[in-house]
Amino acid sequence: MKTKEFKKLYPGETLALFPITENNDNFVFKSTDSSICLEILMKDPYFFRHMVSESMRSPGTVVDLGGHVGSFSVPLSIDFPGSTFYVVEQDEKNYKALLLNSDLSPNNITLYHTIIKGSRDVMSVELDQRQSGGHKVIFKDEDSLDTKETRAGMTLKELMEINNIDQINFLKMDIEGSEYDVLEKAYEDGIMKNIDIISMEYHVNPTRHREFGTIYKYLESYDSILVHRLTKRIADDPGRGGYHILAYRTKKEIGDINLECLGYEEKVKHFKELRNIASTGLSLKCIGPEDDS
Repeated sequence: MKTKEFKKLYPGETLALFPITENNDNFVFKSTDSSICLEILMKDPYFFRHMVSESMRSPGTVVDLGGHVGSFSVPLSIDFPGSTFYVVEQDEKNYKALLLNSDLSPNNITLYHTIIKGSRDVMSVELDQRQSGGHKVIFKDEDSLDTKETRAGMTLKELMEINNIDQINFLKMDIEGSEYDVLEKAYEDGIMKNIDIISMEYHVNPTRHREFGTIYKYLESYDSILVHRLTKRIADDPGRGGYHILAYRTKKEIGDINLECLGYEEKVKHFKELRNIASTGLSLKCIGPEDDS
């Protein structure tokens, strides 16, 4: 168990330990990231397990864009050892935590510390001080800084070429607004046909040229697209906010059976249930900064 390494990575922070293997090996994250990590660890917000159960087969290739500290890919890599996982995370500290947590995986996970991008040049990353899953990429045409320096990154097509991936069976994407650029480039590169299922957060913000209807152009080849809202409506701008999109081509095989699409009110209730750890029967151990264990 690499608790000491996590304490060095997060000095002064309280750590949460969540058992994810038969031997009760712990997945570790900052307690301030509990709302993000526990939802993914305890529920199925990206519908991965649902889609697997309905299709009756495990996906061979899974790509996780916005891997954070691994709460999506690491447990799934353990439960689906026959699948191969490719995970991209842009933030250095998140990536180091992801690297530590991935030691629990059965050697079927490949990690990349880079920015996943489209055609636009990346200038910087805007850090979210509240929680580590909200960092945003700032593109050249959005940056007010007087600088010509750009940040390196990787397109989805480049990720596929580097790893000789012919078909992505499941693409999970939570990259805080960059999904527009990534899908636009994938569409232009002609690789949308090589992605079976897309499960993604979708951030609408017209002031940053992220319109609600724009992304549907890139999803035109999918015969089922399910959408639900993640954030509360803004009275003077009702379209703005966060959404979840699930797009797939296997309607004849899977249908629209039992898909749990939660609206905002249900999501609030959902989070309240997540915070009540005692009701789940699971033990969530926390280690404070003064704890030597």
